Amino acid sequence: QVSGLAGGATYPLGVTTNVWRATDAAGNTSTCSFTVTVLDVQLPVISVQPSNQTVCRGTNATFSVTSTNALSYQWQAFNGTSFVNIAGATGSSLVLNSVTLSMNTNSYRVNVIGLCTTVTSGFATLYVNDLPTITLVASNPTLLIPGQSTDITAVVSPTGGSIVWFKNGVVMTGVTSFTLSGLTVDDIGTYRAVYTDPNGCVMTSANLELKGEPSDKLFVYPSPNSGVFHVRFFNTVNEPATLTVFDSKGARVYQRNFVTTIPYSSWDVDLGKSSGGIYIVELRNENGKRLGAKRIVVVHN
Repeated sequence: QVSGLAGGATYPLGVTTNVWRATDAAGNTSTCSFTVTVLDVQLPVISVQPSNQTVCRGTNATFSVTSTNALSYQWQAFNGTSFVNIAGATGSSLVLNSVTLSMNTNSYRVNVIGLCTTVTSGFATLYVNDLPTITLVASNPTLLIPGQSTDITAVVSPTGGSIVWFKNGVVMTGVTSFTLSGLTVDDIGTYRAVYTDPNGCVMTSANLELKGEPSDKLFVYPSPNSGVFHVRFFNTVNEPATLTVFDSKGARVYQRNFVTTIPYSSWDVDLGKSSGGIYIVELRNENGKRLGAKRIVVVHN
């Protein structure tokens, strides 16, 4: 042997040329050679196997493998009888988009393909949890007038999760209860809730709107009072109005102009050191039309 490796040697990656020379008794020589080509010095090695994945319906699931000496990958799914190739799934990760309940307990594995050898991973299973349900229920009618109240309760399944409330699209910070209690005309607005169940699955409720029930009644309370009281009436947003208070002789003792905000906006009235007796509270719109009047009694102890 003139060059190359001896029999039984381990050949390196690449091409090795072995040259041999033969000599007969008369001293005549002849040479020949052959090559050994090593394409794959190492087998693919999987260092991290695919792991089971638990996700919520409608979300994505990702299975991954970590390996060395891999040229490509081919993911497979179990069809109940055998593992079959998934078209286009040739990366180190398999992403399943918007999984469905029908995919629950499906199993997946991957072939790690080297230059000459393919190594198959262990299989991993997909578990799909259904989304929770959430319904907002009001204890009383959602059309309110001053003096009325209602509760809004979030009925959820499965129980044991957490909730975030929104009013008019804004998070209600610090509210963790599943019931909003004692809502009045001061709480008029649109409510919804986002529920996260113990599995981490999330569902948003439909909107529930609290409204002010139209009324031509003027609400003045309390009465009797000490000269400090509240006034409400059903109004449109940004409606100008004038509030006037007259004593029993018809003399004006208080007047205030204001612009409304929410329906049944509230205004606080303080008559100061006015004497006890009967007073008339009158409300007019910006055109001077009388919207309502109410008699109250002021008592000083």
